Amino acid sequence: MLSTGWHVLWVLVGLVVSGVLAGLPALSYLTGAWPAASADPEGFTRYWLIYGALAFGVTVAAFASLVKKRTWIRMVARHPERADGGSGRAFWRWIDYRFRLDLWAAGIGGMLIALSVTAAPAPENRPIAVAVVALGAVLVAAGIVASTQFWRAGEDLGSGESLA
Repeated sequence: MLSTGWHVLWVLVGLVVSGVLAGLPALSYLTGAWPAASADPEGFTRYWLIYGALAFGVTVAAFASLVKKRTWIRMVARHPERADGGSGRAFWRWIDYRFRLDLWAAGIGGMLIALSVTAAPAPENRPIAVAVVALGAVLVAAGIVASTQFWRAGEDLGSGESLA
């Protein structure tokens, strides 16, 4: 497993990368400095925003993974008898271990939050932007909460499973 220090470093690197890729175009977009179609015919700035949103989603998933690791380590250290799982073992094994849906939810939520800025400047689109941010926030929160329940799967965090 990646050490906690390295994990934190990768989350910070992800924040910097997604901040540059999504933050700078988003700032220009929100301030009205977004280039007109004639000034940016290739949509270069929009590509930056899309790649930045993907980078932010990955960064949020990495943060949820860090929460998962720290919670699992703490739980197993304090209560070694719980290493075999808890109530709902089959459910949490399916969600958190087999498919890592906790990390997928957090990552998709982060991506939606970053992409919501594209609808924000136009007053008629602000309700859409707010709805996208709200959906993204719910997914991030659900992913992080599910990450804290990994210990209930009864599996070692460093292991994995293949469907093949």
